[in-house]
Amino acid sequence: MGGFLERPRWQLGICLLVGLALRAPLFGDPYIHVDEAFYFLVGQEMHHGAIPFVDIWDRKPVGLFLLYYLIGGISRSVWSYQIAAWLFASGTAFTVCRIAMLWAKPRAAVLGGIAYLSGALIVDGVGGQAPIFYNLPMAIAAWCVASSLGDLESGRVARKVYVAMALCGIAITIKQTTLFESLFFGAFSLVALWRSEAPRQSVLRFALIAATLGAVPTVATAVFYAGIGHWHDFWQAMVVSNLSKPRPEGLLIYIRAVVLLIILGPLWFAAFCGMFFLESVSGFDPYRRFMKGWIAAALLGFVSVPNFYYHYGLPLLVPFGVAAATFYARPIIGTAMLTLLVGYSIYRIHLYDFSRWAQARWRMDDLASAIRQHDLGRGLLVFDGPPSLYFMTGNHPMSPLAFPHHLHHAIERNVSQFDTATEVRRIIARRPGAVVLEPKIINVPTNFDSRMVVMEYVARRCRFIDGQIIPMQLRKETVVVFGDCR
Repeated sequence: MGGFLERPRWQLGICLLVGLALRAPLFGDPYIHVDEAFYFLVGQEMHHGAIPFVDIWDRKPVGLFLLYYLIGGISRSVWSYQIAAWLFASGTAFTVCRIAMLWAKPRAAVLGGIAYLSGALIVDGVGGQAPIFYNLPMAIAAWCVASSLGDLESGRVARKVYVAMALCGIAITIKQTTLFESLFFGAFSLVALWRSEAPRQSVLRFALIAATLGAVPTVATAVFYAGIGHWHDFWQAMVVSNLSKPRPEGLLIYIRAVVLLIILGPLWFAAFCGMFFLESVSGFDPYRRFMKGWIAAALLGFVSVPNFYYHYGLPLLVPFGVAAATFYARPIIGTAMLTLLVGYSIYRIHLYDFSRWAQARWRMDDLASAIRQHDLGRGLLVFDGPPSLYFMTGNHPMSPLAFPHHLHHAIERNVSQFDTATEVRRIIARRPGAVVLEPKIINVPTNFDSRMVVMEYVARRCRFIDGQIIPMQLRKETVVVFGDCR
């Protein structure tokens, strides 16, 4: 069995099959999560000439939208990004295997990869959340650095260390919080090289090249926006909006943090136990500092944006999966823990409740059909609901603030260069033919000023067309369409 599992192609095959089994039931669902529905919308709008931060706004870096742009160029079906997410997630799990193989036995390494795939399900990672995509370059970067430790300690810089720095630069353009792990990988390599007998000039040269490789993608993006006259829009999205966005009330933050820690409990417990049991694993000593530092850097990135939504835990799963590999391989307790993790992840999101996901698809199709028949050709406003209804109905957003949260969530008020109240009034002045709302307020605090303007328009000029209860992973959302607005 060991000889079978130690072959990389079989490890990759297992990760692909397990990943498919844990994700395929939701393929084709256009509303797995509001975030990825919006990312896919942005990618499609870019094919119509929209420029992120200018024509359609968000604070995510442009690399994420370029990725969805490329995926949208392959197919306009949600299957395209969901299949891409499966391949990225499985690729990350395979990379977890390869890192663990530096000191662990093949069976343990493979189980660490399976733990990553299973853990992703319990923190909103069954679809195309941003970490599902940037975890892969970060995991490969970790492997490049860890597997080059011997060279670095001997005063040599392997080419794959430079590849790691370039991958970190790419990851930063997908999500800014990858900066912390990126800095760790660079600093760890630099310190290892400094402690060797390498000439100080070589160490300095490495530092300059590593910093350049990490910075080039972001600098190139900034230069592009400056060149087209939209530097301030880029700066507002990347820096000002993140600093000016108010945080939710303290109690809500604490509740979210506690809930997320409980949900991640089996994963960080297994990682802790894995690190403890690694004390007796031959060959681990050279990698001990690397793993401790990597986990610390991932945790720092996790707390740097203290909103603590479930999917914020996804980046932690990569070092956790590596660290826990040897624990999961233990015959009784490790096997039981991994079995419980897989079982819980399947149960938590109703993965194999096929009727649930069939309902989600046809009910979204019904909503889209109702909008197409009753928008009078005057456009659509998704004030609160699935942004995927834009591309499902052939409509384009009527404002750069196309992500519903930017219109109805109070903490998003005026964080972009667009005044929220002005944008809402401008949309309503254009008299959209259909409006999508969720009657139950989920995101608090709510921007009641914007909501009152939209509700008044709906009450005076629109009529109720359709309402559907959309099954999702952890809850069901009621989505209502008002149409024939005159």
